[in-house]
Amino acid sequence: MQLRFLFGGRELVEQRVGLTYADYARHGFFELVVVAVLVLPLILGADAIADGTRRRQRLVRGIAVTLIALVGVVIASALQRLWLSQQRSA
Repeated sequence: MQLRFLFGGRELVEQRVGLTYADYARHGFFELVVVAVLVLPLILGADAIADGTRRRQRLVRGIAVTLIALVGVVIASALQRLWLSQQRSA
């Protein structure tokens, strides 16, 4: 369900009653802001706590890379929504 909304594109906007391209793009931007605000302190806090063994440091870095990759997915979605909104308004 979430992936469909993240990358739903034109079909999703046209199927949802009352959803405009601008609203779809704006929603994607605010999702990106929320994710960034949540992930950055989480990564920094986990890194601060992970002092000690190499195993802990590798675990925290692995989780951080996974979170950054997921933020990349949200960034791709926000860019796709912005591009779609720009194409629609042009």
